[in-house]
Amino acid sequence: NTLVVSSAGTYSVTVSNANGCTVVSNSVTISQNTAITGFAVSSASACQGQVVTLMASNCPGGTVRWSTGSTGTALNLTVGSSTSVITATCTIGSCSTTASGSVVVGGLQPPPAQILSLRADESGCPVQLTGQGVGTSFVFTGPGSNLPVAYVFSNIFRLGGTYDLKVTGVMKPGVYTLTATYRNECGTSAPVSRSVTVGRSCP
Repeated sequence: NTLVVSSAGTYSVTVSNANGCTVVSNSVTISQNTAITGFAVSSASACQGQVVTLMASNCPGGTVRWSTGSTGTALNLTVGSSTSVITATCTIGSCSTTASGSVVVGGLQPPPAQILSLRADESGCPVQLTGQGVGTSFVFTGPGSNLPVAYVFSNIFRLGGTYDLKVTGVMKPGVYTLTATYRNECGTSAPVSRSVTVGRSCP
């Protein structure tokens, strides 16, 4: 015969013969595992090269193991060049369930800024500075009469690209520096600079 039980506990089983004598008497303990419900893994969107954290939730008292081999409810990842799916398994007792989340690449890090050329045209007054660079922001700085750096002229562009740059009205001799950066939705590149010396003084 088969005995069906609906809850955990210790059950006694006694088998008697036709005369009422006990043939077998035994007990068995049955444990009941709680079903794992609501286990979930978060998703994240970030730029390539940035670090994101995925979280596993609703695994009370259990163990979370990620598809990367790490354990714990939090997983730190460096975003690669393409969207990836990460899974995690929650184990409580002998029960387990798996959930997944996505790491979405939201954009690429900005390319390096470049200064392709820079020169000073001293054929007339005022002196003219010309250059060409790759980026979104270009700032000229130069000497002034009272401060180490008093001359500032900037060009800011919404989109990155290669731009021709021109500054007029340079009146004082000294070293003038062009600094370029490249900015997009993922951040700003390291600045690059190039300098040119102006020898002519204009009245």
